[in-house]
Amino acid sequence: MEIYLVRHGTTNWNIKHMIQGRSDTKLNEVGREMAEQTGKRFISEDLTFDIIYSSPLQRAYETASLLSPASDIITDYRLLELSFGPFEGRIVEDMISDPFCPFSYFKSAPHIYNKMVTDMKDPS
Repeated sequence: MEIYLVRHGTTNWNIKHMIQGRSDTKLNEVGREMAEQTGKRFISEDLTFDIIYSSPLQRAYETASLLSPASDIITDYRLLELSFGPFEGRIVEDMISDPFCPFSYFKSAPHIYNKMVTDMKDPS
């Protein structure tokens, strides 16, 4: 058995550097083209898929559909993207440059990010 992991194609939020998380954004034309081209590449390398598992979010499901139109696609909520709650829809660079924004620590110091987010939820 071989497993292939494919990220969804580009969305308008990707272009604007906005955090998507579980926000259900759609692929844009570039994202659709990326998925179709990846599918063509798989065909050229004689790769076929019996089953594809996808996040239920539109951008992931549409990528899977364009990547391998003849394959069965099973959506699974366990494949949902991380939730960034109130940070979804915000510009990454703006959040990273703000030391008071928990997201500024998401990659560099995840333990600080986790604590700040937890403190936001429970101020006691």
